[in-house]
Amino acid sequence: MARSGFEALGRLVLWVLTLVLPFQPAWTRDPPSPLFYESEARFLEQVESGSFDPHLELHLLEYAADPRWVLDWVSNRYAKGGLFAEYGSTTSSRLFVNSQLALNLFPAERLQFRYDRRTYQDSRFELQDERFDFLWHPGGSWGLIASGWPSSRKDRASLGAGIRLGSRDGGQELALLVMNDRPFWNEKTDESIQFNQAPYRLLLDGHGRHAAWRYGGSVDFGMPYRAQDLGVGPIKTIRGYQRLGDLGAEYQAESWAAGARFSWGDLLREQGEEGTPTYWLERRYKRILTYARTLRGLFAWYAWLGLAHQQDSFASPSIQAGSYHMAARLFGVELGVFPRQKLEIRLGYLGNDMGMERRSLPIGGADLPLPDRTENRFVDKVHCRLLWTFSPRMSLEFLLSHTLAGDRFGGGSLKVRFIL
Repeated sequence: MARSGFEALGRLVLWVLTLVLPFQPAWTRDPPSPLFYESEARFLEQVESGSFDPHLELHLLEYAADPRWVLDWVSNRYAKGGLFAEYGSTTSSRLFVNSQLALNLFPAERLQFRYDRRTYQDSRFELQDERFDFLWHPGGSWGLIASGWPSSRKDRASLGAGIRLGSRDGGQELALLVMNDRPFWNEKTDESIQFNQAPYRLLLDGHGRHAAWRYGGSVDFGMPYRAQDLGVGPIKTIRGYQRLGDLGAEYQAESWAAGARFSWGDLLREQGEEGTPTYWLERRYKRILTYARTLRGLFAWYAWLGLAHQQDSFASPSIQAGSYHMAARLFGVELGVFPRQKLEIRLGYLGNDMGMERRSLPIGGADLPLPDRTENRFVDKVHCRLLWTFSPRMSLEFLLSHTLAGDRFGGGSLKVRFIL
């Protein structure tokens, strides 16, 4: 199929997704729904999510798209339409999801309409965000943004405003938005829950280029919110926020490149009754990943080296105080070959030397639902990637992998990059 045929097909797929997805519920997952923990079992389920999983960090490394794809996406999502997606199997019942869909229309010289949908799920954090943006560019290097989501449920609608700095051609750009995710909740809801402090989020998207350097990333910074349930029984209160970020930079030479990505996530959920704490979870996660690649003749070499850290603190009706700590040291290598033009096959090996520890104190003589546990493990994986780049900004990747040391786990992933 000619390049023009692929672009026509890509535009058709994007238009279909844009017409269909808005009819699917995709309101922001922070604050979460339901807002309050219904039982201790539901709370402990969230506490355990992502804990003592020796393969999760390898999955996140292995299922991430090529850094060049990521930089292409962040530099074009406000100027062009496109789809960027990473999917991969993390357990027998869970799927890692990082997908972004953007459609940009320019009906007039200074006007721009945008549809933006983002979903992220990795067992520890979960975000689903959807909005329409209206941009007016009174100047050549800056514009004003009005944003929101007109949900059929007025109590779940969102409103926001911001500014976009940078040229409209996408060369250098910084977009800053302040969103209120429940501006009409207290007036329009038929539930007994009321917000005392509205859930605001600060959204930041940016990218740029300087000489041989490229850089870019996103931040979704949730401000603390407070709410109370005035229904039957004791008054329940909750306070919380969620914050996610991913930033990267890369230096590109003629036959080699090197870069780094920094990712983090923070989460807080504190629930109580009549002023007495009932449930409390604070989660902090950080990862720094460095990488390099080089092209030598018919072969391409890739390498990774990184550190990941997770720290949880929690308490519940049966746990006086608890903590979970994870530290991982990641590394990996790949060899790429090109059997034909636009097609690359990579064979790779990834390793993770990690330690995990949980400590908790019971209340009274109660049995601990999450007993003390310590694990120090080394796990590794081998994989095979098939990358097909059928136009400069349209690519697909298929991956199959299997663990070597530790528990046996075979998984696959799919990555997509369509930029029109």
